[in-house]
Amino acid sequence: MLPAYPLLLFIFSSLGFCQTQSLYKCDESFSFITSSTTKNITGVKKLQPLAAELGWNLHITAMNNITNKEKLGKGKERLKTAHGVLSFTGWGFLPSIGIMITRYFRSFPFKLERWFVVHVSIQLAGYSIGTAAWGIGLSLNGSRHSKTLTSHKIIGILIFCLATLQITALWIKANRDDKYRKYWRIYHHSLGYALVALAVVNIFKGLAILRPPATWKWVCIGILIGLACVALFLEITTWVKFYWPAQLEDESQNQSQPG
Repeated sequence: MLPAYPLLLFIFSSLGFCQTQSLYKCDESFSFITSSTTKNITGVKKLQPLAAELGWNLHITAMNNITNKEKLGKGKERLKTAHGVLSFTGWGFLPSIGIMITRYFRSFPFKLERWFVVHVSIQLAGYSIGTAAWGIGLSLNGSRHSKTLTSHKIIGILIFCLATLQITALWIKANRDDKYRKYWRIYHHSLGYALVALAVVNIFKGLAILRPPATWKWVCIGILIGLACVALFLEITTWVKFYWPAQLEDESQNQSQPG
């Protein structure tokens, strides 16, 4: 008697039930992978009684089912990658640049005439990109990492809500001569810093979920460290050019006054 594996291949090939075929053996079980046309699947199923008489277990899998699952998996991975890149750019990178423009280029240590336009443009661009990332993130449900995903999603929703509130500053900010202007500025600045801090936390939570290649992780870390170094340099420059000279001037004036 011919061995089972060559015999089945001979039968399938000679009857021409399908153009592309593969047969895998595991003990006395056989899995036959075929293209998904009705003719091919129906033809192969006709051989199941013969296989049963010979004592074989025959399993039929349509090739397009496997292909479709692979395509869906790849599509979901691309969405996750897009979500990560857009989130990093929209919630982490651009808002940090916008904050530095406001703090260090309004009057000191460097003066940028149109700093407000630049600040608003960067923050609006960040909000738009971040919102797109947030929408993609909401569509990525059903992950196996439920506990991690839950905290990541909650922080993401919180970031979106607070960022939306922050954007409303374009319409509801206090006027320059308003007595509440001081408190409004404290609220606006504090909320901006809090948003960047939450974004950094959520970026690392997202990296833990995606588990990208080490290169991606270190690129993100490198960019964040670079931003921190630039902010530190500008902060030191601010103190050297403004705060310390002003403090020394006040001390000299106090000493020059008669006791």
